[in-house]
Amino acid sequence: MIFFRCITNARQNLILIIGAREAFMTGGPETLLADIAAVQPTVLATVPRVLMKMHAEYQKKVPKMKCMRQMLQKCIDVKNAEQSKGKFNHCSLADTMFFKKFRQLLGGKICLLVSGGAPLDTEISRFFRAALGCPLVKGYGSTETTAVLCATPIGQWENGCVGAVSYGMEVKLSDVPDMGIVFAQDRIGEVCARGVCCTKGYYEDPENTKALFDNEGWLRTGDVGMWTSKGELKLVDRCKNMFKLTQGEYIAVEKVEGVYQSCHLVLYVFVDGDATRSYSVAVVCPDMNILREELANMIGRRSSLINTLPSSKDISDEELCKRKDVRKFVLSQMNAVGKERELKGFEMAKSIHLTTKPFTIENGLLTPTLKIARFRARAEFKKVIQELYEEGELV
Repeated sequence: MIFFRCITNARQNLILIIGAREAFMTGGPETLLADIAAVQPTVLATVPRVLMKMHAEYQKKVPKMKCMRQMLQKCIDVKNAEQSKGKFNHCSLADTMFFKKFRQLLGGKICLLVSGGAPLDTEISRFFRAALGCPLVKGYGSTETTAVLCATPIGQWENGCVGAVSYGMEVKLSDVPDMGIVFAQDRIGEVCARGVCCTKGYYEDPENTKALFDNEGWLRTGDVGMWTSKGELKLVDRCKNMFKLTQGEYIAVEKVEGVYQSCHLVLYVFVDGDATRSYSVAVVCPDMNILREELANMIGRRSSLINTLPSSKDISDEELCKRKDVRKFVLSQMNAVGKERELKGFEMAKSIHLTTKPFTIENGLLTPTLKIARFRARAEFKKVIQELYEEGELV
């Protein structure tokens, strides 16, 4: 905590030294958009979870007509291609149609977006580059490395990576024996750092300090990564978040959850599994308003998937979430998004549990940076996950 405050104070002092102002949220995540609109920031630093939420809300408001969706994707592709050549244009008809109001909701003055704290999905980064019409910098680091260990330079368009190693630092990828990961064989490994910015250890905590370093003095970050062909670092997931299936494949749950999060039916999702199983399962908190609307449309079309559902007035949210046909429908929509985003078959969940319980910081299911509090979620849904495996594959 002392070390974290040192980093925070250094950043705040730097902002003040250069004559800038720094704004803070007035409340929880629910006040974020209003706060951003009020202060009209020129630089927005945030975490992937917030960007994913903004993207999901935007997608809900885009007309569902195929031609409109195709126009939006074309606009995103064109703007990313232009920006890769240094051209930032807010004047095109398509840009005005799709993104002008979105920029105004965020104050209308953002000229640099910074993301850190977790890997940022490629589709999300492409969307925000196009929507805001500004560079996006992705950073990676930890308290133990004095924040930034790697960052993407402004103008760098290699998606899916966290950039080059910072000046004065060294990074290597090491084997992870507990997970059976061998870097020479798997081309992935635990990210280890060394340099002047690395901590010497934890205050009056020799046990955790010893576990923090390997035999050669490299600091273990607890993250799994890989090198790109350009020598940049690409994060896979946290070591403790990954698990191996019985057939030997690894599931990087943050990646899978990030893809599922972009499904319009999903508010929150927690993916889990273990080495004794051949597939993963998920606990999903759906957007009940959208789910009811989708189910009503399917009943109107006399879909074979949903054909015996009572009127929405006659069934509670809890009862709706328990129905097997509803669970199948939600899972089919999630995995359809997974296929579009090129998830491999073994990465996709084979069964889900629907819950009306929201994931919040207050109930311990989200961290302060809005990531899944995995240890707490595993404890909370332990019985549910066991029942899902006993039930077998849903699809």
